[in-house]
Amino acid sequence: MTKFVAVTPLDNYILHITTDAGDILDFNVLVELERIPSYKRLYDIDFFKQVHFKDERIYWDYDHDFHIDQVLARSHKTV
Repeated sequence: MTKFVAVTPLDNYILHITTDAGDILDFNVLVELERIPSYKRLYDIDFFKQVHFKDERIYWDYDHDFHIDQVLARSHKTV
């Protein structure tokens, strides 16, 4: 299974992601937050100071995360 190697926040809720398969992706977090019913509350958090990643998850708290499959399906390759 693919895993995250690096996750770097860019401007406007974009995450620049490198995977162990060598893919470099840009993931629009704001678009994904809008899919969550309580996103208005989440929109106000200081997202980039709280974002973390581990293996197959990007998360900003223990209740809200993105799994690698979701990120890969909805990201744009940059290279």
